[in-house]
Amino acid sequence: MEPLLPVFLKLYGRKALLVGGGRVAATKLESLLRTGASMTVVAPEVREDICLPGVEIRRRPFRPDDLDNVWFVVTAATPDVNRQVEAAADARRIFVNAADDPLAATAFLGAVIRRADIAVAISTSGRAPALAALLREAIDAVLPDEEVAGSWLAAAEALRAKWQASAVPISERRPLLLRVLNELHGGHHQTHGHAERPEAAGVESLPYEEAKRCAIERFQRRYVEHLIDETEGNISAAARKANMTRAALHRILKRLEIEAEDEVETCGEAEGERDASSVPVDAYIQVRNRHYTT
Repeated sequence: MEPLLPVFLKLYGRKALLVGGGRVAATKLESLLRTGASMTVVAPEVREDICLPGVEIRRRPFRPDDLDNVWFVVTAATPDVNRQVEAAADARRIFVNAADDPLAATAFLGAVIRRADIAVAISTSGRAPALAALLREAIDAVLPDEEVAGSWLAAAEALRAKWQASAVPISERRPLLLRVLNELHGGHHQTHGHAERPEAAGVESLPYEEAKRCAIERFQRRYVEHLIDETEGNISAAARKANMTRAALHRILKRLEIEAEDEVETCGEAEGERDASSVPVDAYIQVRNRHYTT
């Protein structure tokens, strides 16, 4: 696969075309409408949930002139139709995303995580959507919630303007920002009903590399706490959800000093199991039943 350029498109007010009128097309339309694009849908048959206010519907097969004045195209049709669209769009230098059809695509939509105006997108160039889903699941579990992410963004934006005005070198900004975010995190952040430990508030005074290590450890802690909350403290259920043994999860809980109601009986279970105590928690996150085109 050729190397890709990760990019975020500003489609607000611009014309976009969706070719297809089925279930997958409805999912794609929902994502496109969130961008504020002016949407047109072309397909012989169109589901009712696609016929939304402001969406132009053309109930017929695709024609090349459907691409007139279009900035971006998404196809969710048959392979033959997808290739017709890709050929016509390529002649007009328009990028095409083809749902579950990487051979008919010149653009790939990532598995996206959003917090405030922060977006993280993951792509495997269409080769392994399940892997993109796994990575999205892991990152989603460790990112702060909407309110905290918004406070981080506001702080970073204000600091950037200040540093630009005072000509702070780029190389010095990242450690400074990390310390400020650690201060915000330690002073105000709560996740899934668990407050951060008081000692986290002092992380901003640590050297950069140690502060980064502490931040990563807190992210791991956040995922495990989320896992325990989801299973209501049931170690067996939490271990199954994370695809590890109960004893392995118990060691991780002990290392992170997280209490759980369910005790672990390690006799016999620890024999022959892999040692997970030194493996990052994220390595055990399972893929859930989600569908992504990446």
